[in-house]
Amino acid sequence: MLKITASASPDGTTLKVEGRIVGDWVDELSRAVTTARQPAARVALDLSGVTFVDAIGAGFLRSAAASGIDLANPSDFVSGLIRGGHA
Repeated sequence: MLKITASASPDGTTLKVEGRIVGDWVDELSRAVTTARQPAARVALDLSGVTFVDAIGAGFLRSAAASGIDLANPSDFVSGLIRGGHA
């Protein structure tokens, strides 16, 4: 399961992500990021509630970071995957 909660501010939009970033849920997160980017200059993903990321999810997070998305509050596990570890 993946829960995504958006909160907007004058600085941009933060998407609080909770649960597992895996398989088909990656597409859902990608759509949420695309929607958030429309009106906002800045988008951040608050990853503090993420419990697991598979290889597809890790690839998405690396791409998101490379495109300027701020990845905030990742666990050590998620940080390692973003830096190129294995899921």
